[in-house]
Amino acid sequence: MTLAAELDMRPLVAHCHLGLGSLYRRTGDPGQAQEHLTTARAMYGEMVMTRWLALGYKLADRHHGKTGLRDIRENDVADELNSGG
Repeated sequence: MTLAAELDMRPLVAHCHLGLGSLYRRTGDPGQAQEHLTTARAMYGEMVMTRWLALGYKLADRHHGKTGLRDIRENDVADELNSGG
């Protein structure tokens, strides 16, 4: 993530934050999860990456126990990264 930031690869940095937020949520560290999910959402919004921004909000809602339009599976972030989106 540090190298991506140094190379100004903002989409990759945002993806890293989203992945870390998901990881911290699953491992029971809500403070770190919130920090990374908030950063990812802010970056996606700045870059107008709406599909990813929506995924960030879905993960944050799940982190807070809210339900969205559909239930998120644990590997939604990995699926999205592997799809090339």
